Amino acid sequence: MQEEQLSPIESPEAERAVLGACILSRDALGTAVEMLRADDFYDFNNKLAWEVMVEMYSSEMPVDFVTFSEALKNKNLFERVGGQPFIASIIANIKSTANVDYYAEMAC
Repeated sequence: MQEEQLSPIESPEAERAVLGACILSRDALGTAVEMLRADDFYDFNNKLAWEVMVEMYSSEMPVDFVTFSEALKNKNLFERVGGQPFIASIIANIKSTANVDYYAEMAC
């Protein structure tokens, strides 16, 4: 019997919640880095944003609205992922970073 290959569950809201929490808290980013891989992201733009965040985290760079925006611009990805409205919207929807592990489980 052939095993059925599972495809990622589409949860752009959970993906954006993870991204937003990671911009607001380095601890949240550390938790998410341990739980998620880029391939866990269904939405391609969220995946690109995640890859940049992980690269920044691995290089011990701070990840916040300004530094993340600049990193995206340096990689010519800022407009691709949705620019300032994208980043502002993922941050605006986060009331607490405490649930990042729950969001990460939903996203993968």
